[in-house]
Amino acid sequence: MKMLLPELWAFITGRTNHPLYRRELSGWAYLRFWRKLRGGCLPLLAVGTFVVSALCGMLTMLSVGGTSSEGWLIAMSAALVALFFTQGLIHWLLGLLATALTATVISAEVEAETYKLLRVTPLSAREIVLAKFGAAFRQLRDPLLFLVALRLLLVGGTVLTLTLSLTTVEGATPSVVLSDVPSVSPSVVLLLLDVLSVGIVGLLWLLYYLLRPFLSILLFSAVGMLGSSLARTRVGGLLAAGGLRVALGTAGYVLSQVVSTILSLTLGPFLAFNGPPSWLQALLVRPALVVLGGAGVGAVWLFVVMLFQIGLVTLFLHTAIRRAERLPYG
Repeated sequence: MKMLLPELWAFITGRTNHPLYRRELSGWAYLRFWRKLRGGCLPLLAVGTFVVSALCGMLTMLSVGGTSSEGWLIAMSAALVALFFTQGLIHWLLGLLATALTATVISAEVEAETYKLLRVTPLSAREIVLAKFGAAFRQLRDPLLFLVALRLLLVGGTVLTLTLSLTTVEGATPSVVLSDVPSVSPSVVLLLLDVLSVGIVGLLWLLYYLLRPFLSILLFSAVGMLGSSLARTRVGGLLAAGGLRVALGTAGYVLSQVVSTILSLTLGPFLAFNGPPSWLQALLVRPALVVLGGAGVGAVWLFVVMLFQIGLVTLFLHTAIRRAERLPYG
C-alpha cells in the first residue's frame, strides 16, 4: 500500500508510456459528445462566472445609488460574494462529474465482457485500476485549473477590497497623535515569531484553499472507482458510487457532530464550574504566546486534514484494486 501513492501520482500527472492509459485517453477522444462538451466547458464556465459576478455588482451599485467610492466598494463586495458562490457551485458539479466518470470505467468493461481480456494481459489489477483512474481524472484537468484560477481571483479581489476599504476608512478618520497612544514594549523575539508563524501558516492554508479542489476531486473519483469495482453494469456502478457518496457525506456529518458534542460536554462544565486552569490564565495575559500557539494548532490541523483526505483516497483505491483482482468471476 505504500507504493500506491507514487504510482497514483505517476498516472494522474500523465503516464503516457503506459499502453492502457493511452488506450483510455483515445477512448475518451472518440466520444464526439464528450469532446464537444469538454471543449466548450471552459468558455461556458468563464462567461457564466463573469456574467453572474458582473450582474451582482451592477445591481448592488444601482440599489445603493451613486458611483461614490463606498458604492464601488459595496459593488466589488457583492461581485466577490457572487464569485464565491459560483466557484462553490462549479466545485460541487465537478465533484458529481468526477464520480460519474469513474463509476463506469470498470463496470462497463465487466458488462461488455472485455475485462477478462485485460486480466489475461501482463497488466496487473493495480495498473488497470490506476490507468483508468488517471485517464478519467485527466478529463477534468482543465475545469480544475479554471476553478483554481477562480479561487486565486477571489483571494486577490478580497485582499484588494479590504485594502481599499481600509484606505477609505483611514481617509475619513481623524489622525491619531502617536504621543497619545500608550507605549507598549512587547518582546521583540515573540513578536517576530508571531509574525513569522502566522505568515507561514496563512500561506499554507492559502495554498491548501487553492489546491483543495484537486484533493476533493481525487477523493470523489476514488469513490466512483470503488463503486465501479463493486458493480457489473454501468447503471450498477453509478448507483453504487452514488450510495457511497451519500454514505461518505453522512459519515462526515455524524463524525463532526460527535466531535463537537464531546468537546462541548468535556470543556463546557469544566470551564463553567472550575473556571480556566491556572496555566491558561497565565497564558491569556501574554497575547504573543496565544498567537504563537494558535498558529501551531492551525498548522497541525491543516496537516491532519490533508492526511485524512489522502488516506481516504488511498483506502478507496486500495479496496477497488483488491476487488478488481477478483473480477470478473469473484
